[in-house]
Amino acid sequence: MRRMLVLLLLLAVFAGTLAAGACRGGPSKAAMDAARIEQVRENLYMITGSGLENPGTFSGGNVGVFPALRVMHTGDMFAWKDAPYLDLDNGGSGLEYAKTVGRALDTVKDVDTLIVGHSPLRTVPELREYQQFMIDFVAAVQAAKIAGKSATEATREIDLSGRYQGYKKELYGDAVQALYTELK
Repeated sequence: MRRMLVLLLLLAVFAGTLAAGACRGGPSKAAMDAARIEQVRENLYMITGSGLENPGTFSGGNVGVFPALRVMHTGDMFAWKDAPYLDLDNGGSGLEYAKTVGRALDTVKDVDTLIVGHSPLRTVPELREYQQFMIDFVAAVQAAKIAGKSATEATREIDLSGRYQGYKKELYGDAVQALYTELK
């Protein structure tokens, strides 16, 4: 319970930090090449910019890392175990989603706990699984489109729940439609 309260407090600080803007700095040249890493407070790093400009939901996404607590805040990049919300009007891309998650995973090390958008705390292996889910989801949508199926038919027929235990299919419709739009 105490750890949860600390994480919630950190989340509040993180949100305030986003509004206040970031200071300069970062851990290493290799990490900087993968994404821009900025130290915004003692023991708080923001990963933004070239490596994570398009997390899929919208352009300009941020990942917050609290190294001392081994915690990463992924926000809506990993909001739930279902298809993501893809805001194409604001630069989001379902086609690039898994690559962006991969850059976050490659950039951030020594993290045990993820604070996600709209779900309980998650783990790094769960984020890796979500990355693979997105690869499979996009491939299934692409195959449906190539087969001449409508977005509605694809939504009805695509079901990855057998491969991904605990995943839902409630948000497939909008994600499939967004991917069909991207695939035009």
